[in-house]
Amino acid sequence: MIIFKRFLCLIGNYLPPPINKYFYFLAGVSFNINKVWIGNQCYFDTVRPDLIKIEDETCISFRVMIITHFDPTKSIKNHDMKNYYKPVIIKSKSFIGPGSIINPGVIIGKNCFIKSGSVVHKSIPDNSMVGQASEIKTI
Repeated sequence: MIIFKRFLCLIGNYLPPPINKYFYFLAGVSFNINKVWIGNQCYFDTVRPDLIKIEDETCISFRVMIITHFDPTKSIKNHDMKNYYKPVIIKSKSFIGPGSIINPGVIIGKNCFIKSGSVVHKSIPDNSMVGQASEIKTI
């Protein structure tokens, strides 16, 4: 069943909106299918899509990557860093700009605006605008 869900997520990564939402939903991504927009050419982590939660009235623009795991052991033997899986939560009324990357363990607060091309590696408080990972402004 897990392999099937991973396959559904992979298909969703290549389908245009609004069809892609149905495949992400079936793969285990948690969101209300009628109240979220997921743009074209997004990449949702196929290893653990069930760790992605998107709240209502959220817009995820095109080519956004949401990553929920890190596993160096597949490519580097005897690596000191252990693999991990962490959820990604995007709270309501947020906008994720095109080409942004959301790393494992990030919580994006309510009413946030992530500018295009941002790499988000730490949680963002409510009502914030992010231009780069180190640039957080309250709006």
